[in-house]
Amino acid sequence: MRVSRSVFGEIVASAFARIPEHIRNRFRNVAIIVEDAPTPAQLRECDVPSHETLYGYYDGVPLTEREGDGEPTLPDRVYIFQCPLEEDCATPEELTEEVERTIRHELAHHLGIEDDRLEELGKY
Repeated sequence: MRVSRSVFGEIVASAFARIPEHIRNRFRNVAIIVEDAPTPAQLRECDVPSHETLYGYYDGVPLTEREGDGEPTLPDRVYIFQCPLEEDCATPEELTEEVERTIRHELAHHLGIEDDRLEELGKY
């Protein structure tokens, strides 16, 4: 299913807004960026097999690995990849659910939660 970039951006913004405020406040210095697809470097870094792709990608320093009290000047970034999500989702509802799941997954990395722990929690 295909949607315009502006509609996709609204889906992303709505998914982020549905995160409870007390949790959402922990992401003040995280930029959520919509791109068409992951770069070859992002795919390599995540060891993605050639027949698979990414829906999202976290680029930053997890809170658990930071030193000092100050926030960094540059924001961490969460990339959401529109084309792979559209290709794999058949309905608007499915697209919305997968975008929300992807955002939560990538933001979990900002909190220092790794993929293996997300799997244990049933959130992968």
